[in-house]
Amino acid sequence: MRNTGLKRKSNAQVPIWSVGYLSSRALVGALKPACAGLRGCTLDLGCGNSPYRPLLTGISDYVPYDVDKASTGAQVIGSAESLPFASAVFDSVLCTQVLEHVSQPGRVIGEAARVLRPGGRLVLSAPQAWRLHEQPYDYFRYTRYGLESLLTTADLRIQTCQPTGGVWTLTGQIINNHIWRNPPANRMAWVMSRTLCSLTSIVINASARTLDQVAYDPEDTLNYVIMAEKPA
Repeated sequence: MRNTGLKRKSNAQVPIWSVGYLSSRALVGALKPACAGLRGCTLDLGCGNSPYRPLLTGISDYVPYDVDKASTGAQVIGSAESLPFASAVFDSVLCTQVLEHVSQPGRVIGEAARVLRPGGRLVLSAPQAWRLHEQPYDYFRYTRYGLESLLTTADLRIQTCQPTGGVWTLTGQIINNHIWRNPPANRMAWVMSRTLCSLTSIVINASARTLDQVAYDPEDTLNYVIMAEKPA
């Protein structure tokens, strides 16, 4: 199977008993103000099932792009590393949780910059810490400085860089990932296990959220959300 670097995405909002509550809450919290600044014709690069489409409140046209139309809401199919669009045709590009899955992230950022019009904006998110997933197509994790290097190399001007949660959000998410990872095969045991995991996750999620408010340390974060602009 050829890797195109485009990642499936689940729903943006999840309940407090969910394994993904902490990561989702922090990521959506950072994406919401960034996406509110996007305008015009917008490319969702690696759209998955378009969970962040509701955050794009100021755009005029939406182009969801991914590798597999059958399991996504994509209108256009293709690789992240070679976009089938002319240069300078989009006012905005949204690219969330894709860069860890591409073997040549610089090419993806370069393509996003190429299809942006002068003055256009890119909103990008990528993980600093996350367990292995979508194997074997899981290549990189990024510090803010790595992301800034990729963007400046593509001649994009960084406007904001926001960590998504601090050390307690990260710690709680790691624990959640661990306790949910191996469901029992027996159905009754599965139901009991999932119920126990849900109750445990409520405690973990509420505690981590509170601790992050009391003792916030963004040096250990799950993701970064960056807004960048192509110079006019």
